[in-house]
Amino acid sequence: MADVFDKDAALERVDNDVDLLKELVDICSTEYASKIKDLRIAMQSGDSKTVSEIAHSLKSAFGNVGAMVGHNTAFDLELAGKKGSSSDLTTLVSSFERAVGEFFLTFNEEKDKLK
Repeated sequence: MADVFDKDAALERVDNDVDLLKELVDICSTEYASKIKDLRIAMQSGDSKTVSEIAHSLKSAFGNVGAMVGHNTAFDLELAGKKGSSSDLTTLVSSFERAVGEFFLTFNEEKDKLK
């Protein structure tokens, strides 16, 4: 579970403010769909700079809430965007979406236990 949701790292980032962590996860959840849509549009148009920028934003957001698999996959996606490696992008986006889905499920199971 630590890879999917690193509770200790997430709480440390928010100075053990559980309410703030929950709010940040809500923001990630709310903005996630539009960012993925924008990412796919950038991929389809071959705009690797925008792919890299969106991936960087996702990396930061999910790293801040302890979604380490999502954070690491977004980092790989950012690098692939910088390299213009379009063949890797589709696979990485799918991996990112799975990681984020697992994070949200795990966080929802754990959020009432946070102290």
